[in-house]
Amino acid sequence: MYLAQENLRVAVGSRDHAGLVLGDYMLGGGFSDSRFRQRFRADSANVEIESDLTVTLGDGVGEFTVRGTVAPPGLDRLGTAVAEEVGRVAEEGFSAGEVEMAKKEWQQAQRRRLALHDVLMVEFSNQAFLRRTFGDEVSFERRMEGLTAPAVNATMRRHLRPAKLSVVTAVGQPSSH
Repeated sequence: MYLAQENLRVAVGSRDHAGLVLGDYMLGGGFSDSRFRQRFRADSANVEIESDLTVTLGDGVGEFTVRGTVAPPGLDRLGTAVAEEVGRVAEEGFSAGEVEMAKKEWQQAQRRRLALHDVLMVEFSNQAFLRRTFGDEVSFERRMEGLTAPAVNATMRRHLRPAKLSVVTAVGQPSSH
């Protein structure tokens, strides 16, 4: 098991929120052609890897997390690959083509998600609890639509610092029974 996490200073609705969401999506948070998927697609090892961005409302505390599983012999290689890909995003960023394709896919995923009755009911409940409206969601979607590669890259550089990732690895031991 591989786990890496960095604490971020970002809040829901902040100027960098949308750029971080899209940057995470392209790195490993769901995009069908994410950097992590590209990296491990041709790999013969059975690797499961994803990233996740957690952003809270109001308090400015967020987390960027990478989770991965691989057979024990591949754990070091997984850690190296994560460090390289996160570093590559921080140094080189994403291309305009990646950003445009990811925005379209993210918007389609949001529409599919909200078309499900149970998801929509949870969203209504969450919105009420957080004292937010779907107008806030529309504003966020508009910010996502307006993102450019330079804007996403600048946001990722401001917040994602590869050297600040705290990494934990664990390997299970076979049972002697």
